Formats: sequence, structure tokens, C-alpha cells
Amino acid sequence: MEPYIKANNSSQKLRSKMSYLLLTTINRKSYYIRYPATGSVEGIERVPRNRPGLDALTPPYRFPNNCGQPRGPGWGFCLDRLSCRVSSIRRQFRTGWGVIRTSRTLRTRGFMWEALTGYTTMVSSPYSTTSEIFAVGGEDYLKEGHTPTTLPERQDEILKLRRSLKPAARGAGAENTFLSGKAGQGKTAAAKAELAELEAFAAAEGLDLTTIFFSCEGISSSYTLACGLCEEIGGENPNGHPMQKVLDHLWDAMNEVGGTVIIVLDEIDNLGTDDKILYSLPRARDKDYVNDDVYPSIIGISNDLQWRDNLDPAAKDSLYDDSIFFAPYDANELRDILSRRASKAFRDTKLVYETPAGETVEISVNLDDDDGSLAESFDTIDADRDECTLIGIESDVLSDDVIPLCAAYAAQDKGSARQAIKYLRKAAAIAESEGDACVEEEHVRTAKGEAERELIIEGMEQLTTQGHLALAAVTILELGGHSSIRTREVYEVYKSLSDHIDADQLAQRRMRDHLIELDMLSIIRARKSASGSVGGEAYKFELRVEPSTAIDVLEAVSRFESINFDDLAKNWLNNQQTLG
Repeated sequence: MEPYIKANNSSQKLRSKMSYLLLTTINRKSYYIRYPATGSVEGIERVPRNRPGLDALTPPYRFPNNCGQPRGPGWGFCLDRLSCRVSSIRRQFRTGWGVIRTSRTLRTRGFMWEALTGYTTMVSSPYSTTSEIFAVGGEDYLKEGHTPTTLPERQDEILKLRRSLKPAARGAGAENTFLSGKAGQGKTAAAKAELAELEAFAAAEGLDLTTIFFSCEGISSSYTLACGLCEEIGGENPNGHPMQKVLDHLWDAMNEVGGTVIIVLDEIDNLGTDDKILYSLPRARDKDYVNDDVYPSIIGISNDLQWRDNLDPAAKDSLYDDSIFFAPYDANELRDILSRRASKAFRDTKLVYETPAGETVEISVNLDDDDGSLAESFDTIDADRDECTLIGIESDVLSDDVIPLCAAYAAQDKGSARQAIKYLRKAAAIAESEGDACVEEEHVRTAKGEAERELIIEGMEQLTTQGHLALAAVTILELGGHSSIRTREVYEVYKSLSDHIDADQLAQRRMRDHLIELDMLSIIRARKSASGSVGGEAYKFELRVEPSTAIDVLEAVSRFESINFDDLAKNWLNNQQTLG
């Protein structure tokens, strides 16, 4: 008997003397097993997913007439029970259980019925080509690389940036601008979105405009930055030449392209205090480094709010005509951001808006028909998006508490959209891995815990050498059985470690400052105790992370490769205070 799709008169069939069990959901279609009172399964049907009562028909059933080799044509199962929850099905199916006769392939969550010329066996796999939670292609909208086309929560900041860029639309140079704010506040997204608007205008008007978006990650000198810009603009990297020669290459490259040249330097604070190029670029036109028809300008983006203050006064004055601060998002703003992302990322999820007339409308994004923007979706209703108010979402795969909880967690911490989106993405992935068809509050709490652990590990990886030495000293003492470790005990191990890796040795008070910093990063716990012998504050320290986690991070640092933490801990336990 071939599998078939339920006919349009499904309500008539539902009134027949048949029972239904949900097997799985495939491509947003629910497949149910149909069987009569005799217990032999007759076929698989697709029925409306939300039809009332179907999911409730899930008592444990046996099919005694079909145990072993199925008798006669039809569908045979050697199963103790079936359940409407995919996670239950996964636990109950075992290798060798059951056979099915079919001429086509049906993919279930974690299982695949393979079509053969007789009876076929069920093949188990942890992978699937579809998801019950994520829309096809939707996961990309929750990844860090996705740049939204609109940022309603940053309209004030975008208007300020637009004022700085408007001279470029008239064929002159844009204002030099500094965008600052903590990570995840939309600085980079705002710059990309507004520059895209300017580029589209310039193309339509025939303006001579060149925009360069350059990440300064891993770049700590003006020389390296100048070489990179030469390559971006002119296609050649003059690395190896003197600095002045490199700058001459840069001016020649700008003269070659001509017109307005806007250079966006993301993470500009990586340059530190080496501001030679930041002084030269804004003055290139005044100093006749470039031709009269060339208008260079810089947009600097930084997470470090104090970095600009440490620049040379001449560089600071010439570099930034305008400064725009991106304040942390609040919980309501993060909720709206997550709602828009969710409407694109998840199945059966719609945005709910209220029109100026008080009417509630649902907006869904068809990723097959557009690029994921809401513009085309709003064209289907008689309302202007800018005049509508986003209320929330209507979703079959996200419980009502999920987005508010992700937004609240992120708002209480850093007010970062990146962090909130990470919580949502992880929560959905956890729900899917556990076989749940809906993301719940418990998944968000688990996701938050995982994300915090990842941040702590990242914080350990980014420590300075002195920070790593302080962490290594506490780790060794804990491995040796010490607890509530005093500063002087840590310092003794610290001195031996610094000698071993040939690092500068700080005074005890300075080393303690690094321990306090580790406490602020939630890597160790520093607890104040009674005053020290010299009247100062006394602390006791212990790890907040597992020692094995700290060791994994430290062993990945090249200067600590020669250290055997287990052996050293045993030595300190035996009062041998040298590395040998």
C-alpha cells in the first residue's frame, strides 16, 4: 500500500472510525499514522497541524498482528508504542525495530524511512535536512554576520550620522565622525546601513564616491593600517617600505580613484596611541597630499569610550568633527529587535503590529520571495510600517516568555542586541537538540548559562601575560588541595611561574590587582577577610571555573606550553616551591 496525502474532505475522514497518532512534522506538514480498530496500520496521512484533538490521541498501542514479519500488504510496525512527541519517538525507536513497506522516502526528525523494493528498515541518524523550529535559511538571521537593513531603535543616531555624510552627497567630503558605545549597540550596522543608502544615491546621481569598510582587528600600528588601506583602495600592499613611502602609495591610490573617499575604521581603538595615520588622513587635502578633486574622510568605530581621550590633541582635533554615542538598548528595544529577527528565523512565526486606527495585523516574511526585509510584507496591507507599532509575535515554536526573557537578561547585563540574539539562538538550538518542538523558558535559562561560561573562557583567553600568571598560580594551588588562598601564597607560586616563563615579576600588591581584575571577570572569587598584617585589605581567593577549564586555556598560551600543572601542583603540595 502506497503512502498518500489526505484528501480535501479531511473532516469526513476524521469522523470515521479511525484513530490517529502524530508521527512527525516534515516541511511544516504533520504526518499521522492511521489505523482501524484491528490494530494494523493502514497508512500515513498528512493532516492540518493544529486540528483539535489529534495530538491527544496518544495512548500506548501495540500491534500484535504485525510483530515480526508483517502479514499481507500494508504497513507493519514492531513497536511497543508511538507518541505525538518526537522526543518520545526518538527514545522508543531502536535499531532493528519495525519495518515499513513504501516506494518513497519520508524523513522524520532523526530517522529516515528508506525506500526499497520490499520491506524496508528504519535508519537512525542524528541529522536531518529540515528543522521543526528554524525556518529554511532562517538561522542566518540569528548569526553575527547578519546586518539588518533597518534599525528603528537607532533612528536618532542614524540621523546624526546622516548629517555628517550629507556633504558627500553634494560632491564634497563627509565629516570625520566617531561612533562609540559598548559592543552590540548597532554602531557597525548603522554605519553599513547608512553608507548603503549613500552609495545607492551616488550611483543614481552619477557621483564619484568610494567607501572602504576596514576592520582594525589584529592591527596595532599606523603602518599596518596604511598598508591595508593601500591594498583595499589600490590593490597593492607596500609592506616592507618605509612609512613615508607607504603613505605616498596611499595618496597615489586615492588620487587614482578620485572623488569622495569615505574610510570606515571598525574597532579603531586597536591602534592604541599610534595615531600617525589618524593625524595624516584627515589633513591629506589641506596638506596637498591628494589632488584637489579628492575628499578623504574617516568614520571611526570603537567600543572603548576612553580611547579617543588618549590620542594626541592634534590628532583628536583633526580626526573627529562629530561624535555619536550609542547608548545600551533597554529591554523593550531588545524585545522588538528579537521579534523582528524571530519572524525571519523561525517557522510559523509572525509579527503583530497595531495600525494607527487601532487594528491589529499580522505580518509574515516569505524568505523565498524577498531578502528578508519587511518592506514587501507591509505592501500586502493598507498601512505604513513607520506608522504602525510592533506589539510582539505570534508563534507556534516560541512560547510567550522566550523573547521577553532573552531581552530582560541582555538588558540587565550589557544592553547588547548581540547578546540577546545569542541567547535566543542558543535556546532554540537546545530545544531542537532535546527533541522539543517549542522553545520554552527553561531553554533560555540553559542558554544563558552556556553563554556565560563561553564569555568567561573568552575572557581568560584575552588576559595579559600577568593575568595568565595570576590565574595559573591560583589554579596550581587549588589543584594541590588549597582553598581560601591568601595573597602571599598566590605570590609565591606566581614568582616561580614568572621566572620559569621569563616574564616580568610584579610586586605583590600589583599582582593582587590582577587577581581583583580576575574577580571582576568572574574567573576567580576574591573575598575580603580581616585586615592584613600591615593594616591593608586582605583577600582570600578561589577559582569560579573548573580547574580543568583554566588549564585548557592556559596550555593554549605559547608561554605556558612547558608547564605541567598536575606535577607542579603535587610539588607544591609537598612544599617543593620550585619548578625544577
